[in-house]
Amino acid sequence: MPFKPNKVLSEITHQNMLNFVDESQILADEESIAGGDIGDVSLFYPTTQFGYTGFKGVLHGADFEIIDENKAYLEPAKIVCGTVADLFTDKKLLREIQACHRFMDKEKYLAYLEKESSK
Repeated sequence: MPFKPNKVLSEITHQNMLNFVDESQILADEESIAGGDIGDVSLFYPTTQFGYTGFKGVLHGADFEIIDENKAYLEPAKIVCGTVADLFTDKKLLREIQACHRFMDKEKYLAYLEKESSK
């Protein structure tokens, strides 16, 4: 399924990214038509995803190489930890995330998969 990020969760993550990069370096609100595991997960749970830097080459390519371990490993981990800390300290954010999440239950998901597999 296409990935549909939770807007509130994405904004919280965005704000945490600003601790490490300038706003001009962030591409926000990009729409994805790609499918993948994260797309299916986003049907059931509020989800966000972000890319970062610290490498060169093609992602998943033979020329992929880490060139800055701080940017490739530490800063993304700090962004995630900051986002989690925000969610623990501001319960209002959790309610906002839940309110804007478009939820698909298991039965609807399985029916969709069955319909698609019969095409």
